[in-house]
Amino acid sequence: MKTSRKTSGLAALLAGISPVLSAGDLRPAAGGYHALVIDGGTVLGIGERSFGQLGSVQAGAPSRIPGLGGVTQVAAGRFSTIVLKSDGTVWFLGDFTVQHVTAHGTPNAVTVPSQVAGLSDIEAIAAGARHFLALDSQGNVFAWGYNSNGQIGSGHTRDVGTPELVLTNTRMVSAGDGFSAAVRLNGEVWSWGCNSHGQLGLGDTTGRQAPTKIAGITDAAACAAGGRHLLVMRSGGTVLACGANDFGQLGNGGTGIS
Repeated sequence: MKTSRKTSGLAALLAGISPVLSAGDLRPAAGGYHALVIDGGTVLGIGERSFGQLGSVQAGAPSRIPGLGGVTQVAAGRFSTIVLKSDGTVWFLGDFTVQHVTAHGTPNAVTVPSQVAGLSDIEAIAAGARHFLALDSQGNVFAWGYNSNGQIGSGHTRDVGTPELVLTNTRMVSAGDGFSAAVRLNGEVWSWGCNSHGQLGLGDTTGRQAPTKIAGITDAAACAAGGRHLLVMRSGGTVLACGANDFGQLGNGGTGIS
């Protein structure tokens, strides 16, 4: 069986971590072309690094990203890396173009970890292809980055350079390729952004520029956004799926949009 580049890269990355690290400490993340794992509060990475998403180290083997410590979570976008530190701050590496509020231009590589302004007391992060979400301890969701499909959730399609508050009373966030989803404290699921394949779960293929409630779900425990599909796990353990299904990713026995 042929092994994908992402799978083989992640295997090499995991092989390079400390042998005394427990399985519960691994917390790997896979981006478009790079993979990351937390090792003792620092971050190891492998894969594509031309945009600075693995820092300034140029070696092809798994390498530790300089300048990062106290890391508790890591998320990988297409050409970027964001990390959450134990002090509740969020840090960025990679293609900075997504943080421009002007027209999209030539990628600007950030190779030294840069703190994302305006965020504090953050408990969870998520990275889409080129946009990012952060959830604070009060249940507030902040979003920033590339916004051509309204994936930021601010009601427009301009790129957002500084995190904006887009949702409250939330306990979990997830980011896909051009869309976002969140589980609210009351068990509802809200989604926004690109909906070309019905991935927002709203019963149509019309995109949304602001968070919109998915009808019929009041007991969600978690959600996960893929490239163009969305999974929702209910509190009873059942899983719902919607969106692109050309490879059978919805698990419904077919390959049609659901």
